[in-house]
Amino acid sequence: MVIMPQADSLFENSINRLFSGLGIGLGMLSQEGTVLSWTAEIARHLGKSGSEVLGKPIWEIYPELGALALGSAFSAPADLPLAEVWQGLFQAVEAQGQSLSFSGCDRQDEEGKPLRISLSLQCFTFSGERRMFVISRDDGEWRGMPRDLIDPETGIFPLSYKDKSASFWEYDGQRDRLRANQAWCARFDLPCDADFNYTLEDYLLRVHPEDLKNLQSIIDAFMQDPGREYGLEYRLKDAEGAYVWVFDRNVSQERAPDGTLLRCVGKITDINQRKELEFSNDEKSRLLRDVLDQSPQYIFARDAQGRFILANKALAQFYGRKPQDLIGMRLEELHPDKSEAKRFLSDDRHVILTGESLLIPETNYTSPSGKRSIIELSLAPFKVPGLKEGASLGFGIDITEMKRVQRALYEEKDRLSVTLRSLGEGVIATDTAGRVVLMNPMAASITGFDEREALGKPIGQVFRIRYGSDSHPLSDPVRDILAERRIVSSSADSYLEKRSGELREISERGAPIIDEEGEVSGAVLIFLDVTERRAMEREIEKIQKVESLGILAGGIAHDFNNILMAVLGNISLAKLNVDESQENYSLLAEAEKAILQAKRLTAQLSLMAKGGADPRKESISVRGFIEEACSINLRGSNVGYVLDIAPDVDLLHADPSQMNQVMQNLVLNAREAMPMGGTVNISARLVSITRAETLPLSPGPYLKIDVQDSGPGMHPEIAQRIFDPYYTTKSRGSGLGLTVSFSVVKKHGGCITVKSRLGEGTVFSVYLPGN
Repeated sequence: MVIMPQADSLFENSINRLFSGLGIGLGMLSQEGTVLSWTAEIARHLGKSGSEVLGKPIWEIYPELGALALGSAFSAPADLPLAEVWQGLFQAVEAQGQSLSFSGCDRQDEEGKPLRISLSLQCFTFSGERRMFVISRDDGEWRGMPRDLIDPETGIFPLSYKDKSASFWEYDGQRDRLRANQAWCARFDLPCDADFNYTLEDYLLRVHPEDLKNLQSIIDAFMQDPGREYGLEYRLKDAEGAYVWVFDRNVSQERAPDGTLLRCVGKITDINQRKELEFSNDEKSRLLRDVLDQSPQYIFARDAQGRFILANKALAQFYGRKPQDLIGMRLEELHPDKSEAKRFLSDDRHVILTGESLLIPETNYTSPSGKRSIIELSLAPFKVPGLKEGASLGFGIDITEMKRVQRALYEEKDRLSVTLRSLGEGVIATDTAGRVVLMNPMAASITGFDEREALGKPIGQVFRIRYGSDSHPLSDPVRDILAERRIVSSSADSYLEKRSGELREISERGAPIIDEEGEVSGAVLIFLDVTERRAMEREIEKIQKVESLGILAGGIAHDFNNILMAVLGNISLAKLNVDESQENYSLLAEAEKAILQAKRLTAQLSLMAKGGADPRKESISVRGFIEEACSINLRGSNVGYVLDIAPDVDLLHADPSQMNQVMQNLVLNAREAMPMGGTVNISARLVSITRAETLPLSPGPYLKIDVQDSGPGMHPEIAQRIFDPYYTTKSRGSGLGLTVSFSVVKKHGGCITVKSRLGEGTVFSVYLPGN
């Protein structure tokens, strides 16, 4: 078979399987009448080879087409051009929806032998294009004996005819005897010689019992009716006992004047291959039907008028009917919700008219019982022979339950998301490889990593925890959790290094995530930034320590002061008995002086034990007492100072002498922290303290004075003890200056805090209630 390049090989394979051995010629034409394919058999029938006709109009190859069109379903005027005749024929065949046949065309094959050809035309859709089949048949071969098989002397066909797929048989009506060619008789285990050696009864014994009655009735009718012809398919048992499908037809007959059958010749053809293909197609159809009915999807096809031409079991059950009941019904008659039906038909028409597929992710589907389902619907154009406008093929999936579960999951996810967002603790979840899979906003705030950046990263790059401020961050904080499947908690001094490098003190705990099967699927870390809380705890602890030490020091000072008074009295009496010119007198005077200094120290301890003397508050200039303290303590030194006092800071209601003492202690401490020289930066601002602050203060307005040096800074352990009585890092001094300052500020209703990092200097912050 010769095929044009645009023709699909599926066409050739299908044609060869279906029409092999039947003596039928086939050609495929375009809508414009151009020949696209041409089988060898049709080339023989019409006397044109494939190379001569491919790409040419059919009316040039078969000019009789115009004449045959006259009187057919399409009546063509005699003077109509053949191209227009073809267009009319195509439209007539397409509109009729079935084949249009022409017969009685006498032609010659390539060898010049006469042929009597009949043609039929059939429209169809191939690869999305409208096409037409031209089917040719040699009526001469079916109506009379082929001339090349007839013995010119005897007038009968030779018994040596070797074609195993077909045979010409001859029946002698007077003797009731049959004969056929040797190959055929051998295949079906029939006696065969030139003397008509087997009877019709012998032959009928090999016919399948289910087909015998029908064949017998046709033979009986043929014997009685001189003008009758027949052609019949039935099964015949071969020599191996297997039944084979054959097509049997008489091709000529001779009768006596009274109508008695004298002689009949017929042709019998092996069509088992074609029947097997038909059965295979039937099986495929049944299999396809079973597949359609087993599918939980709604599968259907509707024509342009909304009539069902296909419906599977699932769709029929949705409507409470059987699949065959839906065929031919209009959707508007069947569907309970008319607005839905109208929408579905609109979608069908769109698909049919545009030829484009359509996907509808969600649409409502109401059953006759009133139950509403959510359907995912896909529609595609569907070409059906005989339907000029085509149809729409649909696949619907009931996603109601899936949507319900999806909504439940979304709601659960929303609840989880809201919960995680509302938590004041940071939450990070990882997979079994230690990669971040979840992170709430608080965790992002504490670590400094955005959730989108953190997802997929190793946990050690995001949650950089260290146990001790001087230690290195752990590379994998969840390793022990995953390996040991246990809950872990942090030590008292856990620090998190933020993305910016800042250290934050945290409390944290971690636990493995166990799935329903008891397997570890990851780990979760929950942590809280306790930097300010721990700082406030330390401030409270510091206050309590100062108070307790002050009480102790005050008790000791009271008793010690009594002892000093006794010693001082005795020294005073001893001085009365010693002349001033004597050496002992100067020794007693020095001892008396030392005792008086000790008395002043015990007085200071007693004052600290009471929390300082009650302040005598009055309005004082903030700039004034700060500048006075700087002038007294920095004059003549290598340390300067810079003041930054906000414009709204003016007066403070406080004890002038006590405030001067506090400021002098802080400036002096800053100067001593910079032995190589430097600058003390002092700022004063009005601030508002809220309940969210981590300071031991009541909410309200406060004056905040920061005294910052550029010295080497302090170790955290030193900073924690800097306000303890008698604690000092200097070679000189009593260690009471900052302790007294702490007590004085507390007596005024404020507090002092310190922040210091090694190499970055120290900042003392004084908070005093605003006016």
